[in-house]
Amino acid sequence: MQVSKWIYLSFAAAIAVGSSHRGQCPTELAKLINPVDGFPNEGWATSVATQGDWAVVGSRASPSLTTQSGAAYVFKRNPTTGVWSFNSKLTASDADAGDHFGQSVSIAGDRLAIGASGDDEFAMGAGAVYVFRHSDLGWIQEAKVLPNDSTTLSLGTAVSLYDDTVATTEPDSSTGSVYFYRRDGSSWSLEQHSFFSSSQFLQHPEAVSPYQNTCFVGAKDALMGSLGTVYVFNRSGTSWTETQAISPPQPIDAHEEFGFSVAVEGTRAVIGATRHDHPFSDTGAAYTYKVLQNGQWDLDQKLSPADAAGGEFFGYSVALHNGKILVGALSGTASGVPTGAAYQFNRQGGAWIQVAKYNASDAEGGADYGEEVSLWTDAFVGASSDDNTIGANAGSAYVYGPCP
Repeated sequence: MQVSKWIYLSFAAAIAVGSSHRGQCPTELAKLINPVDGFPNEGWATSVATQGDWAVVGSRASPSLTTQSGAAYVFKRNPTTGVWSFNSKLTASDADAGDHFGQSVSIAGDRLAIGASGDDEFAMGAGAVYVFRHSDLGWIQEAKVLPNDSTTLSLGTAVSLYDDTVATTEPDSSTGSVYFYRRDGSSWSLEQHSFFSSSQFLQHPEAVSPYQNTCFVGAKDALMGSLGTVYVFNRSGTSWTETQAISPPQPIDAHEEFGFSVAVEGTRAVIGATRHDHPFSDTGAAYTYKVLQNGQWDLDQKLSPADAAGGEFFGYSVALHNGKILVGALSGTASGVPTGAAYQFNRQGGAWIQVAKYNASDAEGGADYGEEVSLWTDAFVGASSDDNTIGANAGSAYVYGPCP
């Protein structure tokens, strides 16, 4: 793949020129690495999110303040040139060792939500979520929200921000649960803490996606044998109610991990099942859903890569925006090597059609490319085990102009 001209901002960040090089599909616009304080084995880009002209990259294991305290790095896109450049580094105001700040990230409008799944303020390992707001002074910490239940473990493992709502999961208590926080002005408070209709132990809800008054929560180990379930919640006023539990479609295997990843927008949703065994063992799959007039979600289509092979873990990550879906395959191939890959599907003629496969221009085995994906004006693909100029497993994020 031809890569556009590089502009080097520092020894640790490379941003590519975008606007005049968007003729290919997809076009690799940039490879981002830690721009200020990277470390070997950092695993930078364990989480990525983009909306509008902003993007945030999480580094849960960053030791920049103390051991695995974590950090997040904000980038901004020039809307005229399409160039992404480093904007700011964010850390917790009360950072401590093992907080894993940056475990998850989300952006909506002028606010960011960042999960710190190892935070100990409420209780040992209970976790927390930080909210930052953009102002004339830059990104300012607006709130830190905590759990209210002493059994909660690893809150902030997954986080998603929509308008005035933060939804976040804690997967490591006996059953796992989801928390909803809501903003009033600049004040954030707990709206509801919800458990699931199934009381099965160790469901591990590690994916969440709210849209307006609907929220999908993926519990990859719900149902015996890690089949997985996606729980749908709907809000009326200030109350969230579970209205549907979506089980994996047939044919199913003993370890689908359905709900490993989720995304919802408008009347459409996509769910990853990263260990689906058809057509091969652990190929993975993604399923699209549409909402019916009665408010229930109905299976629309199964997505598989055109070059499906065993052990790809397709569905490891998913993103959905404006009639486009991006699906990460943690061990997808480039020239037969399991480097990781991502696949774009567009809604065409009433169906989802694969229009592109993404590979890194400098693809290498074991980079975990596709571990995280995000999609808006540009597409972001995280590769937290990528080797780069900082060192082995330092981690990178790739930016693309997606197919129209």
